[in-house]
Amino acid sequence: MAVETRYGSGYRDPTKLDPINSINRCAELRAVNSTVEVGDGDEPGSRYFIGYVPSNGLMDTGSMVLWDACGVTASLGFKGNPNAFGTYDMTAAGGGPIADVLSQDTDPGTNYGISDLDEPFWSQANQSRDPGGELELILTVDAGAGVADAKIKVVFKFFRQG
Repeated sequence: MAVETRYGSGYRDPTKLDPINSINRCAELRAVNSTVEVGDGDEPGSRYFIGYVPSNGLMDTGSMVLWDACGVTASLGFKGNPNAFGTYDMTAAGGGPIADVLSQDTDPGTNYGISDLDEPFWSQANQSRDPGGELELILTVDAGAGVADAKIKVVFKFFRQG
C-alpha cells in the first residue's frame, strides 16, 4: 500500500503532454425530455421515436425512463443497437434510472453500467466510427400489446462537447 496521486479524465496529468478531451472537462449537459403515448394494441416491432442525441455525446447517470402500466416490454437504443440502454418490462407502472451504477444488474432491466458511460453514442449504436451529426433515440416494443392512454416518459441526459 502507498499514498498515490491520480488524475481523473477531466484533469490534465502534469507529467504528460496529452490534452484533455473537451467532453471530460467542459462539456455541456443537455437533455431530451420526451413523453410518448402508447397506442391500444401496439405490438412487437412498434417504434417510438424519443429524440435526437449527438453521435459523439455521452450519457449522464441522471437519465431516467418512467412509465404507466403500458402492457409492453420495450428496449431503448438506436437503429443499430435497439437495446443499447436496456429492456424494460412496462406491464406494471414503474421506472427508474437507466444507469444504475451502484448495482449494474438490477431493475429496471438493463446491464448498462459505469464502464459504458465513457462510450460515445456512435459506439453504442454499433457504428465503426463517428458518423457525425445526430442519432435517433428509439424505444422499440419487444413483447406484449399496448394499452390505450398509457404514457412513457424518457428524460435522457447527455454531455455534448462544448
